[in-house]
Amino acid sequence: MATNRAIEITGSATNISVAGSVIGKSGNAIQFAPGAFQDLLELLPTFNITGTVFADAGTDTLRFNGPGNGSFDLSTIDTGANTQQYRQFEVFEVNGGVWTFSNATTASFVGNGGTITGNASFGGLTINNGAILAPGVGQGTMNVTGNLAFNTGGILNVDLAPGGTSDLIDVTGTTTIAGGTVLNATLNPLVIPTTRTVWTVIDATGGVTGQFGSVTDNLPDIDLAAVYNPTNVQLVFDKSRRQPPRKKSIPLP
Repeated sequence: MATNRAIEITGSATNISVAGSVIGKSGNAIQFAPGAFQDLLELLPTFNITGTVFADAGTDTLRFNGPGNGSFDLSTIDTGANTQQYRQFEVFEVNGGVWTFSNATTASFVGNGGTITGNASFGGLTINNGAILAPGVGQGTMNVTGNLAFNTGGILNVDLAPGGTSDLIDVTGTTTIAGGTVLNATLNPLVIPTTRTVWTVIDATGGVTGQFGSVTDNLPDIDLAAVYNPTNVQLVFDKSRRQPPRKKSIPLP
């Protein structure tokens, strides 16, 4: 059958995993079978697709998996206008790898594993057991125009700077944090603040519900305190809370 696609599927639901290059013909790369099938396109970090991907009807999944480090432009996801590269996908999930996302989409993403990072904007985010959310590149802001949820086992990693700047998740909707979640903070131990410092790591216009099960940091002899306000989550360093250095054990002669 003559086709103007690099890959064209007929007749049934199909799972396709792309780790290399797919170069479309006449601007068209992949066509899943027409019909209400549950198709899956899995992208690995080394993927390179040139041309449009048509998922057709049904509930179709665009999955990001690992191992390795990959990047993806969220603006290539079509959300109804049929003008962007990845069309008619309804489910978006990250299952493995470290994925740096850029630009914006109104679609909601689910993290089931791996790491979601980047200065990007999502329609919604759910971080499940085994998944890591690490907003920003270096230090930066990730936007969520819908709701953000950390389910049990989900992890948030943030980078802090001495002056009170940090990674930030700016949420238009609500933020829900289940028990059994972890907030990890990283600050250069050679530039520890000398005065009380507050970092806002989540700002949710719709409100914050719940607390992280544990808060960890990389600072020796110092514990950062998590503060949960009605519309944000903050980390606080108070010089008065700094613990004395641990005594060294000297063996007896």
